[in-house]
Amino acid sequence: MKWNENDSLKSFFGFLASRYCDENDLSNVTWALCQSSGWFMETWMRFFFPFFDTGRITGFYREMADDEGKGSRADFVITVEGESKPYVIEVKIWDDGHHFEQYLEAYRIGKERLGYIVNYPLSYKDFKVRSWSEFFDHLKDSSIPEQDKEVVHAYCEYLKRVCVIMRAENKIDIEKTASLQDLILLFGELVNRETESYRTIGFDTSKWESTLTARRAYLELSYKSGPWSNTKLWPCFGLWFDNQNPRICAEFEKEKGWGKPVFDFLKANVEHFGEVEVKYTSLPRISPKVGAIFDFSEYALDAFNKAETVDEQREIMKRFLDEVLMFPLRLREVSSL
Repeated sequence: MKWNENDSLKSFFGFLASRYCDENDLSNVTWALCQSSGWFMETWMRFFFPFFDTGRITGFYREMADDEGKGSRADFVITVEGESKPYVIEVKIWDDGHHFEQYLEAYRIGKERLGYIVNYPLSYKDFKVRSWSEFFDHLKDSSIPEQDKEVVHAYCEYLKRVCVIMRAENKIDIEKTASLQDLILLFGELVNRETESYRTIGFDTSKWESTLTARRAYLELSYKSGPWSNTKLWPCFGLWFDNQNPRICAEFEKEKGWGKPVFDFLKANVEHFGEVEVKYTSLPRISPKVGAIFDFSEYALDAFNKAETVDEQREIMKRFLDEVLMFPLRLREVSSL
């Protein structure tokens, strides 16, 4: 990380993120900013509880154990004047150990008093789960008081690094090297998703595999139904260079532990590919050496190049990735297998 002499506060939070980047660190930094800024405290609380009145807070605690002695220790426990029950907020980053009902029982609260925030796709029964990327966008879109702007913007820098929040801001030209960083950021925005059919989790772009012929990342893919619902798959998604011509692709690799179950199914049902309707992706190419390769379609490439904003490009990329990940499920339907 390079020191930014024009903004020492952002640099400070950036360096802080490089050393203090686990759940407790994030909670501590957030707690400290809540204590330092009334505006931030109100914004944080109302992000989870829209009509919360911060003027009635009597206690704002970090890791406060429950009164019942049940072993719960929520990240934030907030007591309010005139109310016997607290508000509880639990923070998660890269942690899939969840105990929703335990918090309700331990702190004797209803779901409306539990705030839950994660940095990956998560849905659980009818609990409301918020994401750190949502909070990041909420802060960026808020009218921040002048006296709080510098520290809140610096906190956003910390949040972006710790929670791996990607944001592409410039219109992308796939052919130009100057657009590569924004393209990678755009990929990074789309790798954490949850739909009715699947869930994907991606990782920091610094962990992307970079070779002479590709710049790609592996996604942890979980289908919610079908023959692969109990199988962790790792398709990859990114930019490939074919004779120096960049192209956007995705792959289910043939190796065991990566994408083999899906690759084997696709390879066995090539004759049915034409029965699956696609628009943003090509039909997969079966490579015995690599796996099943999906290319950005000519339609998608043309629309991407003609898009006037990065928001339009983001939507095109999202549809491409969705078609790729849904292709095996749709193929099963038409092949009756």
